Amino acid sequence: MSWTVATVMAKEVVTVPPGAAYKEVAERMHEHRVSALPVVDPEHRVIGVVSEADLLLKEERPMPGRGPLADPQGDAAKAVARNAAALMTSPAVTVRPGASLTTVAVEDGVVRLEGELETCSLGRILTRLVGAVEGVVGVDSRLRWKLDDTGLRPDTSPLALHFAADERE
Repeated sequence: MSWTVATVMAKEVVTVPPGAAYKEVAERMHEHRVSALPVVDPEHRVIGVVSEADLLLKEERPMPGRGPLADPQGDAAKAVARNAAALMTSPAVTVRPGASLTTVAVEDGVVRLEGELETCSLGRILTRLVGAVEGVVGVDSRLRWKLDDTGLRPDTSPLALHFAADERE
């Protein structure tokens, strides 16, 4: 049997519109016991995600000289945000329901990843994220992908930029 994302995904997902107020977002997370909510446009397409971490930035004070005008997508901007559109992390990383489900096995601190992903870059990101988990001593990646996108274009997503900065250090 070939498992897909559709076989394990939630069918009823709690979402918020971009205009949802901070308080509404926090109340929905609490009411439905979730740590993040997809932000969807009027056509129900995911345009971003608001997490508990995004909400907590409102409780912190922005660093001097790092106001929302200096970095309109940064923490200071989220600290003064009033709705889901300003709070959300975007773009959202999504997976189609028909995508193959990757399997994960752990033995003696070594995580084995198996399955097929859409792109090579997703495999690299997944491997890096798993390797960064506390207690993981190694990652045995046996992932396959449909498209090797590593030479097509530089990935400018925030997640990819974060990993690129790590590699330069």
